[in-house]
Amino acid sequence: MKNLQEFFTKNHLPLEDKKILLAVSGGPDSMALLDLMRQSVKDPTTQLCVGHLDHQLRSDSYQESKVISQYCNYYNLQLIEKKWPKPEQPTSGIEAAARNYRYSFLRQIVLEKEIDYLLTAHHGDDLIENILLKLIRSGNVQEMNSLVQIGNFEDTQAYLLRPLLQYSKTDLLRYVNEHHLTYVQDKTNFEDNTLRNRLRHHVVPLLKSENQNLIENANRFQTSEAQLAKSQITLFETFPSPQRKYSTWTGRLSDLHSLNLTQKRLYFEWLVLQKFHQHVHFDELEDKPNIHQKKAGIVLILYQDRYYIYRAKEYDANYVTPFKVSLEKIFTFKRKKYIISRQNLPFIKIGDFYGKENLTLKVGSLPLGQKLLLANGSQTKAKKKFAESGIPNVLRSSCFAIMAGDESNEVQYIMDVYSKQTYDPSFVKYMVYEI
Repeated sequence: MKNLQEFFTKNHLPLEDKKILLAVSGGPDSMALLDLMRQSVKDPTTQLCVGHLDHQLRSDSYQESKVISQYCNYYNLQLIEKKWPKPEQPTSGIEAAARNYRYSFLRQIVLEKEIDYLLTAHHGDDLIENILLKLIRSGNVQEMNSLVQIGNFEDTQAYLLRPLLQYSKTDLLRYVNEHHLTYVQDKTNFEDNTLRNRLRHHVVPLLKSENQNLIENANRFQTSEAQLAKSQITLFETFPSPQRKYSTWTGRLSDLHSLNLTQKRLYFEWLVLQKFHQHVHFDELEDKPNIHQKKAGIVLILYQDRYYIYRAKEYDANYVTPFKVSLEKIFTFKRKKYIISRQNLPFIKIGDFYGKENLTLKVGSLPLGQKLLLANGSQTKAKKKFAESGIPNVLRSSCFAIMAGDESNEVQYIMDVYSKQTYDPSFVKYMVYEI
């Protein structure tokens, strides 16, 4: 193990003139990664950037910064450091919160420095532990394969690379000791107070005693699952993309007619991962027109020919009391801006209706039990029109209604649902725009 050039060559990842960010903790794994990458690039001084976050979770965490600074100063490498303020640290869920803060810190560097590759020091033993952890906690194969060698780093231009997955912890310890690299051992890694540590200390050694090629097998599992996932994604990407409406992602179920119920469930789980960067596992779907599921804060609704996916805490289901609006003036409805006009405007037109000239108008959620006037003069219940449009009960308050501002409260328009159907030659056209 002299450098990591073979990893980059094998995966067709050029190194020349690339800006590389190394996530370094000061432990033996990341110090090995740092030293290996210093020997892998042509100009470490300009190409490498070292990012270190002091989580301040241990009294001796300052030692990590000291070790990293000494190394970077000796080799003239750029180092960016930050501390996680103690007042911002939660009393529970500290591990997940620390990871989120760390990756937010790294993301900031990636964007500011226009980084091409972000490298972490995850190794083969981490891969085995991750597979076992996810097996115990969820059994979701995609989660079990979250430590991939090559991936995209969130919504940035950078690749997230893990070039040490083929090596064991023993390999890396041997490397840092043979090269006389200074590092800091996190004492909490030797305790049994977390599931990961218990797996590391007791389960993984037992598995390795059964098969010395366990890391190789874990990498084979990772590669095989990644290939299957790629095939699945290729299929899912052929379907029309969902649209953003009512703070949800929505599309037509008829667009997915070639999928069976299990494949549809997998498609919706994939959509959640794409839109919310979150793994969920929905219950098996049933062949019926109205399904409502909520898993890990994510809501899935199948209603008539439409599906809706949204994060429950982000959706505003509150009823909006009708309020007066003026023609040609912008108004706000559930954090979005709209305008009603008789002119062609350079905005997104979402609908139109005909009515008397100089109408006074008000806008709000449609009152319960409201009836709508049809072209033949008869009336129909508003809920029937909502159902025909594939809009379920829980989302109906987000479809604003435009009503006459007088005592009649006659409905002129409902977003995505209805436009006034009676007509008179004296009527004028009103257009509704989203800004």
